[in-house]
Parts: sequence; structure tokens; C-alpha cells
Amino acid sequence: MHTDDHTTNHDMPSSASRKRRRKGPVPTLVTKEDQQETLSSWWAAVRAVMSFSDSFRSLFFKTFAGTRETTLSNEEIEKIQRQEFDEKKATFLQDDRENIISQENEISEINHVKQLETWDCGIACVQMILRWLSHDTINKPCDESRNVPLSHIEIQQRHQFLKEIGTDSIWSIDLVMLLHKILQRELDLYKDANHYMQLSNASILFSSKKLGVDGDYKRFQYYQQTFRKDRTRVKALFQSAKDRYISMCEMNKLSLHKVAELVKRNDTIAMILIDNNVLRREEEEKELDCYTGEYVHSPSLLSFSGHYIIICGISTDSEKIAIAKRSKDAGVCPEEFCFVVRNPGDTSLDYISLSLLETAWRSSGTDDDIIFIRKYV
Repeated sequence: MHTDDHTTNHDMPSSASRKRRRKGPVPTLVTKEDQQETLSSWWAAVRAVMSFSDSFRSLFFKTFAGTRETTLSNEEIEKIQRQEFDEKKATFLQDDRENIISQENEISEINHVKQLETWDCGIACVQMILRWLSHDTINKPCDESRNVPLSHIEIQQRHQFLKEIGTDSIWSIDLVMLLHKILQRELDLYKDANHYMQLSNASILFSSKKLGVDGDYKRFQYYQQTFRKDRTRVKALFQSAKDRYISMCEMNKLSLHKVAELVKRNDTIAMILIDNNVLRREEEEKELDCYTGEYVHSPSLLSFSGHYIIICGISTDSEKIAIAKRSKDAGVCPEEFCFVVRNPGDTSLDYISLSLLETAWRSSGTDDDIIFIRKYV
């Protein structure tokens, strides 16, 4: 018994000591091979971070633009944006070998559609694009200016487009989404036993100074009445466009010469948002101020008025360039070409100089919005 008691008392401290040691970490041996493997994994992660593509760096910048971490200059920002635009333009023009590039003085033949309301110029432009893309089995009559009245089926389509957009406060992203759904055959547009229309395949490329809503636009009378509702709706549309992988670029200043490079092709046109008052001020007669002796524009024309037109080509003809200048001394003109446009607010083919289109397109309120449409022929 004594022996048993002694043995028990002797074992207890030893057992407790073992239990205490088990609470600490069990030491492990790190071999030289393990250290080298860990170091290799760490460097692999660093190389992966350093090998971001240009497009991902552009996305990273856009995500954190305006924060204190952003140190890029305007020149660097524009360089990144130009690279992204060139990448997306290359995709936009893929399979180029199957298409013929037009001559500089040629234009895409587009049958005109006149807008029916003061606010539906964008819808009229979409219908002009639809006519350009269609292989219509019915030969519609048209005059020399290619003015074609809306057919019964086109009137139905117009109502369907308006219902699809659901507002008369139309933004460029509304038209981008509408065109996308048309090209993806998501809208059942052709239900007429006496009328058959088949569309060519096409792609779109949208460029804007801001892929979103500029809060400053609420001060414009043009936007004020519905701005709050528009902001929520437009933000949702941009998110939907991203989810659908629609090709969009954010460009601070897309060059009009780059625009000309695309629209001079016979397979590419563009829908562009301009300040219509800029054109109207050039076309309407000025009033003479009796106090200053200078000609002035009507004050009613000095506010922003958004308007969509179709650029269907360029012209190098000197007479057309003179018309585009919209002035008496237009015969002497340093510009090498002018833009050829279809204006839903007019019926005749129009010509606009680079300088005039630049002013109308860069006006505050347009965001430099432009939608390129490329037809696969």
C-alpha cells in the first residue's frame, strides 16, 4: 500500500507537467526546401499583381478615380482611354477582311425618317438605322433625298420602341439598349403577313465622356423635370449594359478625326448627340442690337437642346465643304472634308463642318455621346 501510494504521488506532478506542455504549439522543423517553395509562391503572387493588363489597370483607375490614391495626370488618363478605345474598336472591326472600306467621298445610303415629336429624334434615328440594316423584300418608293414615309409596320415598330423605353425623356443609354435588343433579336418586330424584313448582323460601340449620370445636368432646364427619375433609371440601364457586355468606352475627348476614320467606311455609321441650338444659331438670322451695333442670337436659343443625328459618311467635295461652313465666305476653307448627316428634324441630306460639329458635340449636356453601328456585309 505504501509503495502504491508513493508511486501514485510521484506520478501526479509528472502527469500534470505533460498536460501543461500539450497546451503550447508543437514545434515543427522547416527544411530548406520548404523555405524555397514559400519564397517561390510569394514571388509568383507578386508577378501576377505586376502583370495586370492595360484594360484591368484602366478599370482599376476608373474605380478609384477622384480619390486621394489617384496620381495619374490628365495626359495619362487620356492615354489609357485611347488604348481602351483602340482595343474595343479592333473588336468592333473584327473580320475586317470580309468587308470593303469605302472611298472618302462615299456615304452610306440611308433612307430618311423624320421625327414626329419634338423629343423623338432618337427613335427616328433608330428607325433610320433599321432601314440601313434591313434587306427589305418590298421596294419602297423614295425621292432624290431618299425620303421614305413610314410604312404600317414601321409605325407599329415606333410604338413598340416607345413602349420598350417607357419614357419621352430619352438618354443615349436608352438607345444603346434598344439597339442591342434589336440586334440580339430580343424584340419581335415583324408581324405582318404582307411585309417581311430581315436585318443584317451588326455590332455597336458606345463612347461617352461619362458612363453614368452627371449630377450637374439637373441645372439644365432640358433635364430638370424628370432628372430624379431619370437618374435611377439610367444608372440601372448602365449596369444592365455592363452585365450584357455591351462594348462601351469612357473617353474624355474622342477625336473627330477618329470618328471620320470609322464613318467614311461603307459599313459603319454613327448616331451622335449634339446641342441642336448650336446648329440653329448658325442657320437662323441674327438680330441687330441697337445699343451695341452688333448682331446677337435670340436668348431663347442659348439653352441646351439635346438632339440626335446620324453621321453617314464624309465628303471631300469642295462645294459640300462650302455648304457645311454655313457662311458666305465658305469657298475659302482649310478643312479637307466635312461630315454628311441625316437629321431627323430635316428632310434633306445635310453637311456639317468639323468645327461646327465639334462645337455642337462638345457642348455641356451631351457628354460627347456617340454610338457607332457596324454592319456585316
